[in-house]
Amino acid sequence: MRISINHLILLEEKFGTFEVGTTMTDANPDGTFLKLKPAITLRFGYWSRVPVENLQSMLRSLAVDSYICVTENVVDEDEECGGELYNYIITKNI
Repeated sequence: MRISINHLILLEEKFGTFEVGTTMTDANPDGTFLKLKPAITLRFGYWSRVPVENLQSMLRSLAVDSYICVTENVVDEDEECGGELYNYIITKNI
């Protein structure tokens, strides 16, 4: 899976500032498990929630790859900030 700097600029224009990270994941969005595989993580603003369907659709069209899958992940709850903290796990499911 390749995401170019131009793709990241377009994501920022649509969803706001974000941080990119990496992780290893073993779960598919449908709940089934595989061997560990690398994944990209995105965290918008201060762990803000974004529309996962819009994010996935945009990544699929930018990368011209229908196998890109975005999973919303509730990282934690922050009582001081009044809610749940989110990041998004990007994988390629074939």
